Amino acid sequence: MGRREYNLHVSSMDDRRQCFEALVLPHLDAAYRFARWLSRSPGDADDVVQEAVLRAFVDSTPCAAPM
Repeated sequence: MGRREYNLHVSSMDDRRQCFEALVLPHLDAAYRFARWLSRSPGDADDVVQEAVLRAFVDSTPCAAPM
Protein backbone atom coordinates (compact mmCIF):
# COMPACT_ATOMS: atom_id res chain seq x y z
CA MET A 1 0.00 0.00 0.00
CA GLY A 2 1.35 3.39 -0.95
CA ARG A 3 1.44 6.43 1.24
CA ARG A 4 -1.20 9.06 0.52
CA GLU A 5 -0.58 12.77 0.55
CA TYR A 6 -3.21 15.15 1.85
CA ASN A 7 -4.04 18.77 1.07
CA LEU A 8 -3.84 20.76 4.29
CA HIS A 9 -6.66 23.29 4.09
CA VAL A 10 -9.05 22.80 6.98
CA SER A 11 -10.67 26.04 8.08
CA SER A 12 -12.09 25.21 11.52
CA MET A 13 -11.74 22.85 14.45
CA ASP A 14 -15.02 21.16 13.46
CA ASP A 15 -13.62 20.46 9.99
CA ARG A 16 -10.43 19.12 11.55
CA ARG A 17 -12.40 16.85 13.90
CA GLN A 18 -14.63 15.55 11.10
CA CYS A 19 -11.66 14.86 8.87
CA PHE A 20 -9.77 13.12 11.68
CA GLU A 21 -12.81 10.99 12.48
CA ALA A 22 -13.16 10.02 8.81
CA LEU A 23 -9.56 8.85 8.76
CA VAL A 24 -9.47 7.14 12.17
CA LEU A 25 -12.91 5.64 12.83
CA PRO A 26 -12.72 3.01 10.08
CA HIS A 27 -9.61 1.60 11.81
CA LEU A 28 -10.77 1.82 15.42
CA ASP A 29 -12.05 -1.76 15.68
CA ALA A 30 -8.82 -3.16 14.25
CA ALA A 31 -6.79 -1.01 16.65
CA TYR A 32 -8.84 -2.30 19.57
CA ARG A 33 -8.49 -5.93 18.47
CA PHE A 34 -4.73 -5.50 18.12
CA ALA A 35 -4.44 -3.81 21.53
CA ARG A 36 -6.62 -6.55 23.05
CA TRP A 37 -4.40 -9.22 21.51
CA LEU A 38 -1.25 -7.52 22.82
CA SER A 39 -2.53 -6.74 26.31
CA ARG A 40 -4.88 -9.70 26.83
CA SER A 41 -7.07 -7.31 28.81
CA PRO A 42 -10.19 -5.50 27.56
CA GLY A 43 -9.70 -2.63 30.00
CA ASP A 44 -6.06 -2.14 29.09
CA ALA A 45 -6.92 -2.33 25.38
CA ASP A 46 -9.53 0.42 25.85
CA ASP A 47 -6.94 2.59 27.60
CA VAL A 48 -4.27 1.99 24.97
CA VAL A 49 -6.55 2.80 22.04
CA GLN A 50 -8.01 5.86 23.76
CA GLU A 51 -4.54 7.22 24.52
CA ALA A 52 -3.29 6.50 20.99
CA VAL A 53 -6.25 8.23 19.34
CA LEU A 54 -5.98 11.23 21.66
CA ARG A 55 -2.25 11.58 20.98
CA ALA A 56 -2.80 11.21 17.25
CA PHE A 57 -5.41 13.97 17.27
CA VAL A 58 -3.38 16.36 19.40
CA ASP A 59 -0.18 15.79 17.42
CA SER A 60 -1.79 15.71 13.98
CA THR A 61 -1.74 18.46 11.44
CA PRO A 62 -5.07 19.46 9.93
CA CYS A 63 -6.09 17.05 7.22
CA ALA A 64 -8.24 17.09 4.14
CA ALA A 65 -9.21 14.86 1.24
CA PRO A 66 -6.43 12.89 -0.48
CA MET A 67 -4.78 14.59 -3.44
